[in-house]
Amino acid sequence: MIRKISKLVVLVCLASSIVAMPVKSIIVVGSGLNKDIVLESLSFKEGQDVSDEQITENIKKIYSTGFYDDVRIDYKEGNLYIKVIPKQVLGSINLEGNDKILKSEQLQQIYEQNKLAVGKPLSQASVKNTKNMLTEYYKFQGYNSVIVKTSIRNENKDNAILDINITPGDQTVIDSIVIIGNKNVATETILKEMQLTSTNLFSFFLSDNLYSRAKLDNDLATINNYYYDNGYMDFKVLDDKLSFSKDKKSVDIVLKLFEGPIYHFKDIGLNSDENINRAELKKIISLQKTDVFSRKKLRETVDSINKYLFGSGHSSAIVSVEFGKIDQKTHLVDVTFVVKPGKAYTVRDINFSGNYVTDEKVLRHEFSQYEGAIYNQINIDKSTRKLKNLGYLKSAICHPKSVIDTDLVDVNCKVEESLSSTMTGKVGYSDTEHFLYGLNFSQNNFLGTGNSMSLDFNRSEAEKSFNMSHAWPNLTQDGVSSHVNVFYRETTPNRVNGSQYHTDNYGFGFGFGIPVAEYHRLSTSIGFEHSRIKTFDDTPTQITDYTALYGDRFNQLKLSLSWGYNSLDKYIFPTSGQTHNFVADVALPYNDNNETLAYYKVVYNGSFYKPLMRISSFGNLTFLSHTSLGYGNGIGNQDGDLPWFKNFFAGGLGTVRGYKSNSLGPIGTLPSGSEGNALGGNILLSQNFNFLIPQSFNEDMRFSVFFDAGNVFNDKVEFNQLRYSAGVSLQWRTSIAPLVFSLGFPVHLRADDKKDVFAFSISTGVN
Repeated sequence: MIRKISKLVVLVCLASSIVAMPVKSIIVVGSGLNKDIVLESLSFKEGQDVSDEQITENIKKIYSTGFYDDVRIDYKEGNLYIKVIPKQVLGSINLEGNDKILKSEQLQQIYEQNKLAVGKPLSQASVKNTKNMLTEYYKFQGYNSVIVKTSIRNENKDNAILDINITPGDQTVIDSIVIIGNKNVATETILKEMQLTSTNLFSFFLSDNLYSRAKLDNDLATINNYYYDNGYMDFKVLDDKLSFSKDKKSVDIVLKLFEGPIYHFKDIGLNSDENINRAELKKIISLQKTDVFSRKKLRETVDSINKYLFGSGHSSAIVSVEFGKIDQKTHLVDVTFVVKPGKAYTVRDINFSGNYVTDEKVLRHEFSQYEGAIYNQINIDKSTRKLKNLGYLKSAICHPKSVIDTDLVDVNCKVEESLSSTMTGKVGYSDTEHFLYGLNFSQNNFLGTGNSMSLDFNRSEAEKSFNMSHAWPNLTQDGVSSHVNVFYRETTPNRVNGSQYHTDNYGFGFGFGIPVAEYHRLSTSIGFEHSRIKTFDDTPTQITDYTALYGDRFNQLKLSLSWGYNSLDKYIFPTSGQTHNFVADVALPYNDNNETLAYYKVVYNGSFYKPLMRISSFGNLTFLSHTSLGYGNGIGNQDGDLPWFKNFFAGGLGTVRGYKSNSLGPIGTLPSGSEGNALGGNILLSQNFNFLIPQSFNEDMRFSVFFDAGNVFNDKVEFNQLRYSAGVSLQWRTSIAPLVFSLGFPVHLRADDKKDVFAFSISTGVN
């Protein structure tokens, strides 16, 4: 500002012997000017006297408003003339070359920091500072040859356009990373901890060899954490030297480290309030004397203590670690866990928002935290997870809000409901079922009650079915559930790689479910099913032999008992947790007539999700394991003979991808003696290993790389008959219906196997 003022010309037509000048009038001259801004800046008014010192000070005040490039004051015969040249107003900013490296929010923040705003005065200082900040940001991201050019052009006499042109250049590539000073920890170990690497075979795909200061700083912090987590309390990064090539397209990085000795814990103390159960806290603190010092273990212990305190109602507890004596000769360190429990808050109200369809009572039923009880963060987390697993909520966020000047809190939960159609006409195509269509009325949150209702008619290449069902997930306050269903189904398996026969089935069932523990649920049901079998000239002999022995019409009194466990973090596209489901079905002989079908089946399905590692800003690489096991057999007068139409099948989506659906396992024998299609088996083994790859462009898509193994068997498992495949898969949850695509490649395809590399399933609906 001083440099600007030095250019000002102050004309004072007054003899040096006069001390004060009377001001009869003040006249402001300038184009595009708000006169009031100048007058409000003056420290005197018309009719008062003014000195030359006051004039100088008022010039500074007018200039400091930031609206003017030049200010002049002229005194003549009692009139004070103030002449100003206003700054141009910023009309617009034209930015080119950014290529989405800087997000709009980041750009706006840079503009605001440098006082660049459309409709406000434009200064050269703001333009220069903006240019410098953009340059530094690009260099921080690894674009060290970036060129930022700025220019101002007139839009009209009052407004200006600021042009910013960015030429990022190439991102700097890392030629080498050299580490010196590490005597105890191997260089390879340190490099594995780093996100940055020197150029390698996979760099073209992973871009892990592109230098940026941000990534390097993050790697230095990671190295620091690694050493501190392994006892090196004196560790330091002494220097990180960067040697850029002349064109700044490549860089060599040299990290100079000081490791120091390994420290161990000596005394581990506890300082807590009398209201806290010290015995319980001591059980939580698993650290022992002589253990290697680890900052990670200290953090984990603090987290465990906090979790215990939250569960005890001390939601505002503060847990810290105080270091005592650090002996640099013996390399021993004393630590004390200091626990300040703070207030225990009571929940006043639990409030829900965003539930435009769902009755609030349904959401409250999932809540483990109660009004009038001590606030418990563990219960809040459990409740939030249960809300997310309802299936008809996209998201649920619950957080406390304190009531001023009290020991009370309100819990506010914001939910987002999923869109659902009450009437859907379905038309689709599957590589297995081919053309399919149907009509469905279903809603898993029927009229906002949380109950589910479904009327479903489907027709495909191999099946025609009708099903009507209703379920009450919360029949009682204790979480007892109930369901009832009625169905009719016709099946012709040979149209989907199965054997030649036809079945007609109809029946009904009803049952109850009981929560027995957190995440655990027992269910039981009873039902009746009638089956009628039709065979053909080319029906396999295994089927015709069975119908000749037992008949072709069967009645089944079915009992079912199941146990379920679910700790998934959410219903749609989970990323952590487990599910386990055991189901035992028994068809009981209720008379001596052969038409009474008698058999049992035991089925297990389990999924395990585990986040493995974070990949940049995309999210976590997640491991998913899915296991399916099944066994069945006949009982009573059908001992040893599981009805073939109750067999397990394998191949295709859901079991072993890369093989035709239902094509694996035992083959039927045709009357001619030749082999027919798959007959299924009474034993099922299926294992899927998946690596779920994160991406940021569509949250409704999930990519995975998989390895499958499995098959079905008769009476005994033959591991040398297992089939294997590997490939990639895409799940896409559209607003209309789910889509699944799979590219599966069999491993060691055998001569009689039926290969099917590309598999997909699509069903579409129109409201």
